[in-house]
Amino acid sequence: MTGTGFPEEELVEKARSGGSGAFGRLVEHTLAGTWACAWRFTGNQADAEDLVQETYMKAWVGISKFRKQSGFATWLYRIDLIIVIPAEAGIQSV
Repeated sequence: MTGTGFPEEELVEKARSGGSGAFGRLVEHTLAGTWACAWRFTGNQADAEDLVQETYMKAWVGISKFRKQSGFATWLYRIDLIIVIPAEAGIQSV
């Protein structure tokens, strides 16, 4: 459990085991920050919504690769960057 009382590590482990409910709680806990980040990168609501959706989709698919060397929100921020930088350069992300 983190210092905030939020059981992040436990939820990550459950999500890694296929627990969509646990992943949903992680989304709820990080959505405001992920949205703010997406808005900063894109500057408009529609693109920010797309970025948030793609970020969480990639996180769900790649949760088994999360090595817990940082917090879950930090990992999401990194996913945002991986999506946004190629888009800003006009390159389609994979």
